Amino acid sequence: MIDWGVKYAAIYKSTKGMLKPVEDIDFVDIDSLYGLEKQKEILLKNTRNFIAGDEANHVLLWGERGCGKSSLVRAVFTKFYPEGLRLIELKNDELEMIPEIIYEIRDSSFKFIIFCDDLSFEAGDRSYKFLKPVLEGSIEKA
Repeated sequence: MIDWGVKYAAIYKSTKGMLKPVEDIDFVDIDSLYGLEKQKEILLKNTRNFIAGDEANHVLLWGERGCGKSSLVRAVFTKFYPEGLRLIELKNDELEMIPEIIYEIRDSSFKFIIFCDDLSFEAGDRSYKFLKPVLEGSIEKA
């Protein structure tokens, strides 16, 4: 188990079937991102609400490669990790592990962003089905 009080981010390692704490985090200052003012405003408000336990939404960022989506996620995390926000990164082909990851962190007092960079689906790909119960809920309280 990760001690989230001293570790702020983790990457899911499918070869080991576990979360690996990130020792050297690539923090991003949100003020260093230019041309994303509206996106920053929306994400900051949503994340503040999430941390406070108020109404917040799941977030999907899309756009061309190199337009700052991943940097924006890391910048929001950088801004809020001192307030108890934590970040978990996984790969597109590890989406099926989200319920297991949620189960592992569910009793934590911290709030988590589960981040999947480069989320994409091919024709006939059904891996998105693992997201449905996470986004829509199930009979078990998250």
